Amino acid sequence: AAQLGTFARLLAARGTGYLDTLADEDAAALVESAFRFYVGPGPVVRVRAITPTYATDGWDAPGSIIETCIPDRPFVVDTIRERLAAAGLTEVRALLHPVLTVRRDATGRVEFLAPPEEPGGHESFVHVAVPPLADPARLARLAEEIRGDLEDVRLVTDDFATMVARAQAVAGQLDVLGRGTPQAQVAAEATVVADFLRWLVDGAFVFLGYREYGIVARDGVELLATRPGTGLGLLRREMRSSFAVPRPLAEVSDAVRARLAPGRLLTVTKTLAVSP
Repeated sequence: AAQLGTFARLLAARGTGYLDTLADEDAAALVESAFRFYVGPGPVVRVRAITPTYATDGWDAPGSIIETCIPDRPFVVDTIRERLAAAGLTEVRALLHPVLTVRRDATGRVEFLAPPEEPGGHESFVHVAVPPLADPARLARLAEEIRGDLEDVRLVTDDFATMVARAQAVAGQLDVLGRGTPQAQVAAEATVVADFLRWLVDGAFVFLGYREYGIVARDGVELLATRPGTGLGLLRREMRSSFAVPRPLAEVSDAVRARLAPGRLLTVTKTLAVSP
């Protein structure tokens, strides 16, 4: 009861005006349904998209509801809004985003819940109201798409500090190259690229992914492959790479071979990966 009361206060504090449009019993049922979804066992990132009815959730909602739960971090709300817009849901009737201090057991069930001022791990809960979606398959697809986007956000934010450190390390390696080479042009280029990476690190760029590739020789054939364990952020899922299985250099595109040309220190191009 105490946990429900804390959850209700934090949710209501973010829902001024929205909850007032509902009958008292409907507002109470909304909170109780959201609370059950939030505190029950489940994965770290959880999402549901439903059209509540009295039979399923204790109230007949005037629209559909999307709810998410994830350890608190940047970009959560922006990511959800972008996915809704991509799905054609440009009318957001309400968006409630309380942050809570939470401790969960091994199954994901909440053991402790408090306002965000209390010490402990923080979680983000989002409740979005949109116009009604009658198609259950569309609701399920929307939930899966938002879940995938939030998993990507989790990868990027969890690995962000490591990606920044890798950029700084590469800049340091370029400094060493610039000081150690007798070729003036190479030294100048190494210095420029190192400075460029530090400029990115200083806030000019949001790092989304990092991965290393290498050329290996097998049976006299040069192969291009990912370096296992180097992927970070969106590129942590190394099996999605075209080079997760080593490919002969003779089979890769001219554009890829050009990037591997000796002396080439920097390539600026567009990725096929979708930003969360």
